[in-house]
Order: sequence, then structure tokens, then C-alpha cells
Amino acid sequence: MMKSIGVILRPYGSLSYAVGEGGVVEIRNIVVCSEHRREGIGRKLLEKLKSKCSKDIYTVFAFCREENRIGRQWYDAMGFCLYHLPDFYGKGENAYCCTLSLSK
Repeated sequence: MMKSIGVILRPYGSLSYAVGEGGVVEIRNIVVCSEHRREGIGRKLLEKLKSKCSKDIYTVFAFCREENRIGRQWYDAMGFCLYHLPDFYGKGENAYCCTLSLSK
């Protein structure tokens, strides 16, 4: 059960998230304009999300489709652990659960 939702807007990018029970935040969507990728915008969005997290938030997670190679590489570069989820979106439609533990 999610308790609240939010959006972080920056020039050329945005991140939407939901705060859940049990100390978790789910990244619902993160977008950076293609012509501005590799400029640190995604990292800044994630840092802003982390700074907004209360002391009761311990984990940030997201789901990423297997075919989204760029997304998987970004989550990996940001320090997320990626766990393969076969058939998560249906038969043959695999995903990764990406988790990041926050140290408080």
C-alpha cells in the first residue's frame, strides 16, 4: 500500500515516485530527454529523491523491463542491485527489480 506520491521536475527530466509502508519508495518513472542524457540529470533526480526521503525510508526500488538496456545500466551505475524476474509482465516479458539501500 502506497501512502503518498510525488514528482520531481528538473529541466530536461522528471522522476515520479510513491512512498510506501515499511520504509520503501518506489520510482514509478524516470525520464531524461534523449538529447540531454549522460549529463548527470538522472543522477541529480535520484539525489533529490534521496534527500526528500525521511529517516524512516530505508529502500528505494524500481522495476525495469529486461529489454530496457539503458535503464538497467543506469540503475546499476547508480548503485542499485538488480534482481531478474522471469515472466514478471507476462509470459516471456521479463523484468528486473532494482533496489537501493539507503544508509541513514
